[in-house]
Amino acid sequence: MSAKPDSLRVARRVCRILALLKGHSIDGVALSDLARALDEPVTTTLRALEAMAEEDAVKKLENGRWALSMLSLRIHASHATEITRAESRIADLKQGVAAGAHY
Repeated sequence: MSAKPDSLRVARRVCRILALLKGHSIDGVALSDLARALDEPVTTTLRALEAMAEEDAVKKLENGRWALSMLSLRIHASHATEITRAESRIADLKQGVAAGAHY
């Protein structure tokens, strides 16, 4: 089953919004700035943000700007933890290989 073109456009918009919000967790990004960066109407951008907020991917800050939600930040933290564990395991394997150990 292939995705409809509209579904692909929406998925791309969501990914682009997440990328645009990266690094702006404290002060957020204005709706107008997001719309401009997406080259989309403000209304389209707002609908996307509202849908993403319903899924807890983004949140509207008290200052009216948009930022990544705690869920998005927790996903990032979980990924960072997983990478750290993987790096530790790889270092152990390298050390074992260098020492001639058998696993």
